Amino acid sequence: MRGISNGVGPAIWPTSYGPAERDEAYKSFSLSGWAGRSGHDAPMIALDALLGAGSNWEELMSRAGFHGGDSDSTAVIACCCWGLLYGTQGVPEGNYSNLEYRDRLERSAEQLYALSH
Repeated sequence: MRGISNGVGPAIWPTSYGPAERDEAYKSFSLSGWAGRSGHDAPMIALDALLGAGSNWEELMSRAGFHGGDSDSTAVIACCCWGLLYGTQGVPEGNYSNLEYRDRLERSAEQLYALSH
């Protein structure tokens, strides 16, 4: 749908792709009409949201976190991918400043990064 299956962009977007159109698109590739409920469509919605949002956190939340399906699942996947791409850039500090086990999470992230290089 986005014209990126060959690994080359830019992504192709419908002329009108607001919340109602996104809900219809998300439902179209869901298993039972509940978008984001399954292991195959939740990552597709998260990717669609990431592609559409660019580096705009609020737009990511609008696309991945506010739709008529299982939006908590799609949002968490999109947010994890956002963190890989942008870290906490653009994310309101209240969303991460008081994380439980923050030190452990940051230490694990640093160790994973070190292993990857």
